[in-house]
Amino acid sequence: MADFAVVLRPKEELQNFIETFLDNQQYTTPTVNQTIYEPLRTRPAPIFIETKMPSGNMDTANVQLGIWVAVWHQRVRSIIALGGGSDKVITIPVIQIVASVWTLMFVLDAGTEIRLLDGNSRIGDTDSILGIYQLQAASSALADWTNDSFEPWFTALLARATVSRLE
Repeated sequence: MADFAVVLRPKEELQNFIETFLDNQQYTTPTVNQTIYEPLRTRPAPIFIETKMPSGNMDTANVQLGIWVAVWHQRVRSIIALGGGSDKVITIPVIQIVASVWTLMFVLDAGTEIRLLDGNSRIGDTDSILGIYQLQAASSALADWTNDSFEPWFTALLARATVSRLE
């Protein structure tokens, strides 16, 4: 399980699609994410965050994040399939925090596998005021991506899945 998730507060159109979509799901899959944990069940989560102490095992952190994102991809692929599509899943950012350093990575749908693109992109830290301002700027950019790219993509995805199920 990831330590944190950034969730989308859906606009009215997406909220309506979410409610309709969930009403038509089997009792085993009443979620738009990969978990039935209530705070994540009805709010799309486009960004996951894994934290580790400096003494923590980085391999374990990477495995935990990888499994969480792989299961999220599986759920999103199932929603794509419900809509009759075979599109790839949108590339999503993930954040890894080790001690005070925040690093941004991207998860890419490569068809039969997912790839974690790790360019060692440090987006800030909590050790200095400059690092905090960098985190604020990065957070703002990620919020813009969530609203401008992810939400329209996810809205279209659920629209196709919902219309397909109602026909």
